[in-house]
Amino acid sequence: MDLSGLFNKNAGTTSIVSIDVAKSLAYCFEENSLKVLSLQKVNKDATKIVSIKLKDIQNTRVQSMLNGEELQNDIVVQTRKNLGLNDETEYIVKSRIVGENSYESYALNYEVLSQGLQDVVSELKYIDKIIPDPFLFEGLYEARVLNANETHCFLFLDNDDAFLALYNKGGFGFTRGFGRYSLTNLCEQYKNNTGANIELKDFLNSLKNEGVNGAFFSVLDDMAFYISDIFNSTASLANAGISKIFIGSSIGAIPGLANLINQKLSIETIDFDFNKKFEAGDLDASCMNTIRYYYAKYILDDSLNFTAFSRPPAFLKRDGGQFLAVVAIACVLGLITPIYELGSALYYFGINHFEESKLQDIKKELSILEPDYKSKKEQVDNQKKQINELEASIATSKKLLDESQDKKFNYRSKAEFLSDISALISDVKVKTTHINFKNNEANIHIISDDDNKITALIEKIDKSSKFRVTTERISVQNTNSALFESNITVGFIK
Repeated sequence: MDLSGLFNKNAGTTSIVSIDVAKSLAYCFEENSLKVLSLQKVNKDATKIVSIKLKDIQNTRVQSMLNGEELQNDIVVQTRKNLGLNDETEYIVKSRIVGENSYESYALNYEVLSQGLQDVVSELKYIDKIIPDPFLFEGLYEARVLNANETHCFLFLDNDDAFLALYNKGGFGFTRGFGRYSLTNLCEQYKNNTGANIELKDFLNSLKNEGVNGAFFSVLDDMAFYISDIFNSTASLANAGISKIFIGSSIGAIPGLANLINQKLSIETIDFDFNKKFEAGDLDASCMNTIRYYYAKYILDDSLNFTAFSRPPAFLKRDGGQFLAVVAIACVLGLITPIYELGSALYYFGINHFEESKLQDIKKELSILEPDYKSKKEQVDNQKKQINELEASIATSKKLLDESQDKKFNYRSKAEFLSDISALISDVKVKTTHINFKNNEANIHIISDDDNKITALIEKIDKSSKFRVTTERISVQNTNSALFESNITVGFIK
């Protein structure tokens, strides 16, 4: 028995909150609106999503023919063995199927996760979804932000990580990190190339404003060559038929970088621009909070959800909670039954007394109104009889008038019509087989050895001020005859 819906006022909430861990901010999405709040002001019932870096997870390929819980246990055992994980260290292991009895497995150190999210968890208590960055883009296809029939590659540069992710026909296919070109490492390379002593904050501000220019060109060009080598040497990328590359960073679009990658790979490259739907609020330049929103809203599969901070089931969804609820309801029902029966008896007694009094009042009023009602009814009946007699007289007069008008037209107009039409028919030398009159119109069947004569007759009638003429077509009478025929309709103009 599921009683959770009885008291859960927030069931079905549409609020989704993307947590920017680095900034300790919450991006609250509801339909097309967006609010940026501190963690302390987040609605506890909203769906909360956080993403983790690719560098923080390890992966391996495993094979298993088991099912259910045994399958998951087998994947965990094989994953720890393949990756050589310390038996004393707790890992969260998730997997996705990549072929028959074949699984790609991912392991995340629980201590790394809990330390990285310590401040967030202390404020929010629960995090519904924790998803590795490369897997987030699937939500863009489910939301129809991107065309699921194309193959795309996503490149993202974070402060301390960098990765690419391949999506084929809307589904995740491949990911690879290139952390050596994270924004922090780009800064170090820039300092080594130029000898400049520059803080990371200042480097990022300059990079965001200047992009692929001057001293920045060398480090970005070096990164572009490295990415090109990955594409050329990795079969999953080289043979994927990629139609577009999307590139972004935690500081937003880097001017000229998309064009640089385009030149190196000869594949159309576009800056991340997934914030179009949301025009309100303080949007993050990287678009990653918006991408997390799409994932949380549209992706229901939790096979790659690494959260270790799930909220407990609602009290009434727990076995103990449901048992206590049933006991409490039973006790309350047991106590209120006698009171209910007494209250019902008093209620219905009062209702009956009121209705009886009301009935007597109605009968009294009816006895007063009844004589007047009979008199009024007799007057109404007499007036109805007079109306019926007048309607019958009017109908008779109308019938006589219509008959007179019809005779007047038939005897005079039909004679004039036959005379005039006969003259026109004789003039163009065509023949008629029959003439039928109906509703002030005549249907005439014409035959002739020359279709031009029929056309000439129609034109003559049409020019007359007395008639209007229509015809559907002029056709050969039959396949063995050289005669033409047509049905024309001639109306009288009064």
